[in-house]
Amino acid sequence: RFALIAETASDQIVTLNFQGQITFINPVGHRLLAHHEDSLLGQSYTRWIAPEYREEWLAAVAEAASGVAPKPFDLEVERNDGSRLEVEVLLRRLNSEEIQCIGRDLTETRRTQRELAHQELQLRTIVDSMAEGIIVIDASRVVVSLNPAAERILGAPRPVLLGQPLAPDWQCLLSDGT
Repeated sequence: RFALIAETASDQIVTLNFQGQITFINPVGHRLLAHHEDSLLGQSYTRWIAPEYREEWLAAVAEAASGVAPKPFDLEVERNDGSRLEVEVLLRRLNSEEIQCIGRDLTETRRTQRELAHQELQLRTIVDSMAEGIIVIDASRVVVSLNPAAERILGAPRPVLLGQPLAPDWQCLLSDGT
C-alpha cells in the first residue's frame, strides 16, 4: 500500500536514515532532482540542498531524528541539471532509524507570486501618480484603498479615511461604468 501511495503521490517522498542518507525515494523525487539513475539509495540528500540552506537543513534533520517534528520550511535544491527549485519540506521521524521527508515543488507558485507582486507594485505606482482621486470601497461602501490625490481632494490622510464608510450622499462610479 505504501509503495502505491508513494508511486502515485504528486510530492516527493523520501526516507532518510539519521545521517541523511536516502533509504527510499519515489519517482517524483527523482524528477524533482532531475536524477534519472536507477537508485539514489545510500547517497546523502544534503548533496542537493543549495549551500545557503544546508545549515538549516542539517539542523532540521537532527531535530526530526530526535523526535521533534520541525515546522515545514522552504529551501532550494540544486538539481542534477544545474537548475534550482524552491521546495517546501516537511520532516517527520518515522521510526527509530528513519526520517520521512515530503518535498513539494513551489517553484512555479513562488514565481507567480513574485510576478503578481511586481504587477501590483506597477499598478499601485500608476494609480498613486494619477492626478484624479481614486477611492476603492467594498460592498458596504467602506473605504479600502485610495490614492494620494484622493487624500488631497478630501483633505484627510489615508489612515483617517481607511476603514471609514463613504458618506451616503456620495455618488460612486462602479468598475463596470455604472
